[in-house]
Amino acid sequence: MSHEVKQTMKLNAKPEKVFRALSDAAQLVKWFPSKAESDPRPDGRLRLEWEFKETEKNGFQESQYTNVIENELLAYTWDASGQATEVTIRLSPDGAARS
Repeated sequence: MSHEVKQTMKLNAKPEKVFRALSDAAQLVKWFPSKAESDPRPDGRLRLEWEFKETEKNGFQESQYTNVIENELLAYTWDASGQATEVTIRLSPDGAARS
């Protein structure tokens, strides 16, 4: 069974800044994982690690970028509890939303 989940968010930031926050390892660790490796290009690697005081909560995500258009689109694989999925993020300036 496959299905698509869509969510639209309006952020008070330019697409360039959001793209960096989502794809640059140094920016990612400021808000999401404890450690990150990111090579944002098609077939590039994305590895995210989470480290907690309660070590049983620690985890990681090994992903691969499938499509990248700088400041516009990021797509990568994502293992959701053993289910292979793909995350696609589209960025556009305010008022220029695309489907």
